[in-house]
Amino acid sequence: MNLESTTKKVEAKATSVDAIDATVKFVMEEGVIFVDGSGDANQVHNENKEADLDVDLNLEVFNQMMDGEMNPMMAVMNNDITLDGDMAVAMKLTALFADE
Repeated sequence: MNLESTTKKVEAKATSVDAIDATVKFVMEEGVIFVDGSGDANQVHNENKEADLDVDLNLEVFNQMMDGEMNPMMAVMNNDITLDGDMAVAMKLTALFADE
């Protein structure tokens, strides 16, 4: 998957759950996926803005987590992803990685 198709996948999931009351930026070599849940609904785009939480990872790992093939907590423990910012926001992301 490329950044565009992954962004669409995140948008589909993020807009189907309650707003996360925060902003998250997933930073990858290919670009960023920004989830803005500070309003009434989650909005997803590729603009590189300041966020409450930055998640650095590669696109393959991100898609594995989105598909339920990799546990996000294990990815952190294995150093496949790094988190920078409000860790309470990280706990709110479970809705994005939950099976539908």
